[in-house]
Amino acid sequence: MLRRNLFISIAAIAILALTAILLLQYFLKSNFVTNPNFNATKFAMLNGETLKSKAKCFKAHGKIAEKFSDILSRMREFEKSIKSEYEKVKNDSKLSQKQKVMELTKIEAKWGDMSTKYNAEIQEVRNTDLKFSEIVQAKLNDIIESIAKTAGISAVVNSGNRDFTYVFYSSKDIDITDLVIKRLDEELPDINLDEVKK
Repeated sequence: MLRRNLFISIAAIAILALTAILLLQYFLKSNFVTNPNFNATKFAMLNGETLKSKAKCFKAHGKIAEKFSDILSRMREFEKSIKSEYEKVKNDSKLSQKQKVMELTKIEAKWGDMSTKYNAEIQEVRNTDLKFSEIVQAKLNDIIESIAKTAGISAVVNSGNRDFTYVFYSSKDIDITDLVIKRLDEELPDINLDEVKK
């Protein structure tokens, strides 16, 4: 019984391996391939989420978030203080209407000046974040391309499911754009919009 199960397992593995080899040969010779150098086995995966959570350089992004949070916190405190001043002046029965208008105008000017200051700080943090992203992205692209070329990898695909980037790197050898355009032009050269409406 044990020998029979072992024999069946070995036979199944052999059949699967042979099927995989035949399928690979089929795809390499089929119309799906536009470049004779295409190799369907040269793909790699990179988890973008893990990359962001573990690579040291991304810790700088946390500092940027802290700066942004600090500015927003100071803005809220200042806004609360201004509202309090505004209500105090507005409800002060000792002040004439003219004095109230003058005091409220001063408070509004103070609010305008501080808003301008906080907005400038926010813009500076955003610019820093943008520069940070550009530096990391450029270095990341260089590293991925270098590793891919050294290892003979045709494409590096993102396995993280919350990222917007799906492909980190792809060789021109596996670009099927021209083939897809050719087939689409052959099989769907035109669409009659009057028929689509129906």
